[in-house]
Amino acid sequence: MYYRIKNKKTDYQFTKTADLTVTSELADGWLVLNDIEGQAQLDMLSYQLAEMKYVRYKNIMEVYGGLKLKGKPKLVYYLYNRDIFNNKYSNRIYVGTDQETFSINNEARTWTDYRNLKTEVMRPTPANYHAEVIRSQEAVLYPTFLITKIFLCMRM
Repeated sequence: MYYRIKNKKTDYQFTKTADLTVTSELADGWLVLNDIEGQAQLDMLSYQLAEMKYVRYKNIMEVYGGLKLKGKPKLVYYLYNRDIFNNKYSNRIYVGTDQETFSINNEARTWTDYRNLKTEVMRPTPANYHAEVIRSQEAVLYPTFLITKIFLCMRM
């Protein structure tokens, strides 16, 4: 990091450098999709290196992303693939229930950049459209396989 001060009248400039470490409270750890009285809730066990222990964050989709999951838990899956809208490779987390599935862009690790899977399949779907299974095949340029009750589609 550079901290620079400049006197515009004298043109004198002072520069100081320092190391800066940027971390995210919810960056690394284990995602746990729970069934809390029939409702899905995504929690995270985040490893805090300084304390050398795991810290539990409850209901991260609602608390940090503003999204309340509907339905019973079905899947949580991480993959690295190409985004169908901007063609860039990114880390994504899919969280699914028996009523809906969301794709979360995990690049920024803010939990606020998500979209309903219905927008990713780009075809008419029923109100409760959701994935039964999502898998990636890393050896073949990161294609993603999605199985639903309606059809099987493959995204490259």
